[in-house]
Amino acid sequence: MGGDGLVPGSARLHLIDGLPLLRPDEQVFEAMIKGCRNQQLARNLSPGYVDDQERTVRAFTRHADAMPWQWTPQHVDEWSADLRAVHGCVRSTLRNYQGSVRQFCGFLTNPAYGCLRLERRDARR
Repeated sequence: MGGDGLVPGSARLHLIDGLPLLRPDEQVFEAMIKGCRNQQLARNLSPGYVDDQERTVRAFTRHADAMPWQWTPQHVDEWSADLRAVHGCVRSTLRNYQGSVRQFCGFLTNPAYGCLRLERRDARR
């Protein structure tokens, strides 16, 4: 933990407190992605694995057409059904994709990383 009380990987490390955001949704999402990426690399996961995780989360975000704080279980169900029925993903691939989204959500909801405080702070503007 740094002198500022933020854990390495915290999305709040990527935004300046008190500075209004030009494109808040995009900037908060990118800060969350970078924070999650840093957290995974700090856990000594391979860069290739981390890239795959990020690619999957971005693909899910595009499919859901919603930011993480707007995701619902229905988004995951629709995405999973689409991957199986339309794209022909095998169950193991589908489980890996779902695991990537689950891991990202776990990062976002872990109080140590402050993503929930970040999203709530931005929502007040």
